[in-house]
Amino acid sequence: MTGISVGRVQILVMIGSGALAGLAATNFVLGHKHAFESGLGAGTGLIGISAALLGRMHPVGVAAAALVLGFVSVGGLAVSDLVPKELVEMLQGVVVLAVAAAVPWVRRAEAAP
Repeated sequence: MTGISVGRVQILVMIGSGALAGLAATNFVLGHKHAFESGLGAGTGLIGISAALLGRMHPVGVAAAALVLGFVSVGGLAVSDLVPKELVEMLQGVVVLAVAAAVPWVRRAEAAP
């Protein structure tokens, strides 16, 4: 039998991604307060979905979108005395919605002669 076993590769990729996620979480938990707190990573999955949407599921685009969202998030922490946290989160949502709404216009402009 020749070829690559798709099922086996899927399982290996899932194991590898789980291991990488575990390493990232370990760094996140042990790097700041050396303990786990309830709600420590709340909202991280939504930011990941936003990065995937902004990056249009392309690896380089997702990395760039994650950096942009990270900069906005850290910038919000830097100005937390002046700007409420909710406003920074709303800014991230507006950016995601603007990019999602712009996709049909970009496609229409590309198709036009």
